Amino acid sequence: MRIVLPALASDLANPGRSVIALDAKGGVLYPFLSALAGRVRPGTTVRCINMKQPDRGNSVWNPVSRPLTRARAMEVSHSVCLNVNNAAPGIGGSNEAFWLFSSVNLLADILLALADNPDEPLSLARAKSIADLEVYGLAVFADNHPHSKEFAKRYPAITRVLERSSHQTQQCVVADLAMRLELFGDEGVMRATCEPDDLDLPGLVSAGGVLVIDTPEAYCPVKS
Repeated sequence: MRIVLPALASDLANPGRSVIALDAKGGVLYPFLSALAGRVRPGTTVRCINMKQPDRGNSVWNPVSRPLTRARAMEVSHSVCLNVNNAAPGIGGSNEAFWLFSSVNLLADILLALADNPDEPLSLARAKSIADLEVYGLAVFADNHPHSKEFAKRYPAITRVLERSSHQTQQCVVADLAMRLELFGDEGVMRATCEPDDLDLPGLVSAGGVLVIDTPEAYCPVKS
C-alpha cells in the first residue's frame, strides 16, 4: 500500500485521467479515493462495485443490456465461459476447444434471445436458469419466444442443441454451459451483476471517472 496509495493519488490529481483500482485487501481504497477526490476533484463520484457483497459498494454492473449486439453477446460469453474452473464432469478439459466454443455460442444465443424478448429479464443469472432446465427447458423457451417462427435463423446454437437433443453430445453441451454459469447462482453475484446496469464503464473511462473494484483476497479459493 505504501507504493499503491501515492501512485493512485498522483493519478487522481490529473482531472482528465480515469482511475480504476483493484482493492485486493477490501475496504481500503474506496474511502481513501473518496476522501481524496473530495479535495482534488470536487463533485466526482467514486464508484465502487463488489461482485459478491453488493452492499459494500455503491454500484451494480450488468455486463449485458439492451440493445444487445451479437458481437457484445459473444464477447461476454467468451469471457464468462473461459474464466471458470467448472465444466461438466467426464467430458474432458473445461477449455478444450469444442466444449469451450459450444458453450460460448450457446450462451450468446440465449442472451440474444433474452434481449429480443421484452418480457424477459436480461442477465447472466437468467441465462443460467435456462441452461439449468436442460434441453426440455430450452425447447419450452424456444416455443414461447416472440420470434419462434424464425428462431432457427436467429439463434442457430440453440436450434442445433434442440435438433440433436437425442445425441449425448448436445446434452453435454447444455450441462457444460450450466456448470460454467454456476457462479451466477450465488445470491450476492446475482444482485451485483443482474440488476439494471447503473455503471457505464465506457462512459466512466472516457470521462475520467474513478472506479474501485472491491475484491478481497478472502474471496479467492485456496488451492491445496
